[in-house]
Amino acid sequence: MSTKLGSDEVDAVTGVGGFTGRYIARRLLDSGRNVINLTGHPDRPTGLGDVVRSMPFAFDSPDRITQSLEGVSTLFNTYWIRLERGAMTFEKAIENSKALVEAAVSAGVRRIVHISVLNPSADSPFSYYRGKAVVEEVIRDSGLSYAILRPAVIFGDSGVLINNIAWFLRRFPVFAIPGSGDYSLQPVYVDDLAKLAVALASSSENVVMDAVGPEVFTLNELVALIRRTVGSHTRVIHAPPNLALIATGLIGLILRDVILTRDEIASLSANLLVSNGPPTCPTRLSDWLASNADSIGQTYMRDLRK
Repeated sequence: MSTKLGSDEVDAVTGVGGFTGRYIARRLLDSGRNVINLTGHPDRPTGLGDVVRSMPFAFDSPDRITQSLEGVSTLFNTYWIRLERGAMTFEKAIENSKALVEAAVSAGVRRIVHISVLNPSADSPFSYYRGKAVVEEVIRDSGLSYAILRPAVIFGDSGVLINNIAWFLRRFPVFAIPGSGDYSLQPVYVDDLAKLAVALASSSENVVMDAVGPEVFTLNELVALIRRTVGSHTRVIHAPPNLALIATGLIGLILRDVILTRDEIASLSANLLVSNGPPTCPTRLSDWLASNADSIGQTYMRDLRK
């Protein structure tokens, strides 16, 4: 990875210490851009060294966010929450997102590249998807130039879902698929998503685009593929969704994590993780799995961190 800072242009990325944000930041650094990291945990290492400066979100102080964004050309926004915990609700995440967008406007940011989700809808029965739709509307109404990318399942070296399916298949005698497992997913490789995000930053055209790979799997097919890849002999069964939630909840207590939620099962069953359009990213999950067969699922990746 190049660490040269040969450009006067500065970009801000939310959550560089996370999964997608880190890959976007790497792409920007490799192209010679200056990068700042907006994060709720400014003391956490980003893994990218001292070339990335970390600044706090400071959602309760809009002026501080504006100051952090002054001189920024493009804001790459990956901020969101997977599930509600304590005071951090989806409504609060929407408020925080509004504060971030308003600060970008006040600071004179040229463009925002926003990572959303496939099939958001203001009418969705799922809070996650309704919230994503609200944030998209906030961005469209902001007056900023924007690109909105909509991925679903993101895979790569720190991708939680694919890795943890492999982890369970390596260690447990039985793997339970909630419901029929006939619902579909369209995974995208994290570096393809990052490359697309960085490419769209240079445009001034407003874009809303599904960010999806070339392969579509049912959950049954995905689990079978991962099972073959890691050489697992685990028995795969189907369980009623409520029973699967109870089982994963008990395991989650041991792992100190939330493995699966009721809404995640329901949104899977509603086929919200597949695009109606053509693929926009080239990497095949099946090829990536074959290249990473020895490492995938060797350790459990906790999605929840303090």
